[in-house]
Amino acid sequence: MGLLTAAGVGRTALADAIASCPHFKAFDLGQAGVCTEVIGAQGSWRRPPEGWTGRLLEAPILFVTSNPNTDVTKPGNDPVFETPEDLAKFNDLYFDSHSLSGVQTWIQLQKWATAFLGGLKAVPGADFALTDAVRCASPGQLGVDSAMGRCASLYLGQILELSGASVIGFCGKARVALRDFIEPDRYRVDLAVDQVIGPVEFFGRERMLVGLRHPADVYHGSLELNAMKPDDLAALQARLTQERDPGFRRFT
Repeated sequence: MGLLTAAGVGRTALADAIASCPHFKAFDLGQAGVCTEVIGAQGSWRRPPEGWTGRLLEAPILFVTSNPNTDVTKPGNDPVFETPEDLAKFNDLYFDSHSLSGVQTWIQLQKWATAFLGGLKAVPGADFALTDAVRCASPGQLGVDSAMGRCASLYLGQILELSGASVIGFCGKARVALRDFIEPDRYRVDLAVDQVIGPVEFFGRERMLVGLRHPADVYHGSLELNAMKPDDLAALQARLTQERDPGFRRFT
């Protein structure tokens, strides 16, 4: 996506703003406030706030989870980007160079996206993208509850506005962000697991919203879409099929 487009410019500026979040930088000064727990849980590898994973502007499906996971037992370092556009491209193309193998969250998101696509195996990054209610990584969602109000209200609405998705799945605690914290507050929705809403105008586009469990929650029964009404799943599939029709036009 070129920088000359309005969406492209917004994507680059937002990627830079998230990675440069002042609350993350304030941690070392003891001034991160409600973000202290989630940042402190990262241990010695301090990972900057993350914007999204996958082609945000183009992917027809967007999943929103609680926050990125991190393994504090493994050393790591983050790449250095010469320009904000390099960072935005890194976000866009991350799935192209990283296997889903061993990552439960990604594997489950692909399964859900494949179901939404009527059984056509979803391509990570192209068919679905991923973002979070809380930008900072932590193990086991530590600190998410404390940081969510601030983080979701600052950044999540901007991500949703830029997204080109016509189907957005809110997973686990991200449904709390949708219900209580996203701005503007006219878009707040109380969305239950396996509930489908829409099509509705949502951040400037006509979309369908889906409530889902956390994709790594393997402890509370099946993650299959068994409880979703067959008509709702069929509507999601029809919507995504319609998106592929070159003659289809949706309002923006």
